[in-house]
Amino acid sequence: LEYKSLRLTIGGKTPVDDANRWYAGAMLYWYLNPSMNEEPVTSGSDKSRVVHFNFSGDYRYSERVWINSGIDFKTLTTNFSGAGTRPGSPGEKSTNRFTQLNLGITYM
Repeated sequence: LEYKSLRLTIGGKTPVDDANRWYAGAMLYWYLNPSMNEEPVTSGSDKSRVVHFNFSGDYRYSERVWINSGIDFKTLTTNFSGAGTRPGSPGEKSTNRFTQLNLGITYM
């Protein structure tokens, strides 16, 4: 399966304490007219939808060292209609869910 789309992103990050050491952020991603390509067989015409958002938190350990964290949620859903080339019963729906936890250190 291969999904294709133009993605628009909105989000930001803000300090959450008076000393500007802790930061919280969020990102929301919009996928415009997503499409799905299926090989070597197809399940019919597709109507796809992608839901994707992210929450992050950063800690400024020192002037040059930051500790970064984030959790990413993505769901790709496709509803099929019509006849495809898949043998047997045709596919009706495909859903893929991804959750990703990111931890890291940034040195600037």
